[in-house]
Amino acid sequence: MSEKKEEKQLSLFSNDKHEDLVAIFGAALVMILVLIF
Repeated sequence: MSEKKEEKQLSLFSNDKHEDLVAIFGAALVMILVLIF
């Protein structure tokens, strides 16, 4: 039972990290576009 809970926490952490990466990438993309135009 505890093993399954740990697995769920890992997947949640993975999803959060992925969302953070997307947010950072999006912000960088906007900054690059602003600098170009």
